[in-house]
Amino acid sequence: MATQATITGATSKVSIAGRVIDGVTDRPLAGVAVAITTGARAPHQATTAADGAFRFVNLPDGEYTLSFDLPSAGRRYGTTTVGITLKDGAREVRTVKLPPTGIAGKIDYPDQDPRSGTSMYPLVRLPGSGEEVYGEADGSYRVLAIEPGLGTPPVPRSLIITVPGYEPLAFTALIVRGQVCVVDSQKLTASTNR
Repeated sequence: MATQATITGATSKVSIAGRVIDGVTDRPLAGVAVAITTGARAPHQATTAADGAFRFVNLPDGEYTLSFDLPSAGRRYGTTTVGITLKDGAREVRTVKLPPTGIAGKIDYPDQDPRSGTSMYPLVRLPGSGEEVYGEADGSYRVLAIEPGLGTPPVPRSLIITVPGYEPLAFTALIVRGQVCVVDSQKLTASTNR
């Protein structure tokens, strides 16, 4: 169950509720810190439940700013801020998408390769982190909710893509918090160790 923040002293009662989901997969996100502020008042906080739900009740009429962050994920997700104005007992229900940090791309067979058109499932690894994922049969891949490069600006991350029968692809990509970096198509080279 989502934690619920009740703000006392409201003359007119308005409420804000919603659900926080992954900005790419639409899966609900649990443990998202939701802070609500209005004017000069100190912020109130709620935390999303397993289904991504949150709510604030007994709010006075006004303009509100809601800020969303998933602190337990480090920098694997970006942050989002939403402004809402409510009055006269209104109730606002929102679905908020929290942007994941990730990388996506596609690999291609070499021209005239006899295996062209067959299924290949690339294995995408981020060395040193233990993060890896298999791509799709068409060679596309997407690795989400990963740590971006460190520093300001971030340092590019190393990636290695392997497919049996082909030389590994090793490259770097600039992965930024709260963005999915799209990498240009990469062409495989047949392995000399067949």
